[in-house]
Amino acid sequence: MTITEFLLARIAEDESGARLTSGIPEALSSQAMPTVADWVETSAARVLAECEAKRRIVDLHHPWGFEYSGGEGCDRCVSPDDYTTAKLPDPERFPCQTLRLLASVYAGHPDYRQEWRP
Repeated sequence: MTITEFLLARIAEDESGARLTSGIPEALSSQAMPTVADWVETSAARVLAECEAKRRIVDLHHPWGFEYSGGEGCDRCVSPDDYTTAKLPDPERFPCQTLRLLASVYAGHPDYRQEWRP
């Protein structure tokens, strides 16, 4: 599993959890706890927005992604040749600190690799 595959899988998990909480149970939205319900809904929306932002950041670092980046990429971990030849990124440059930092919040996950540490 590559760091980009790892990150996209974790982002998908986070997104799934946020979608589950976005439908506030009736008990939380009662008059007794409107601030809790508002907080849960706002937090779910924020997590979904974070997932989208993280997905776009990962895409900038993946030579075959281009879904969001329009062919632009990280100059540190992916060279322009990587985009035109579809070759693997240079292991001396990839993954850059940006991906390592994004992955570090999932360091407790069993698929996290210690060589990704920032």
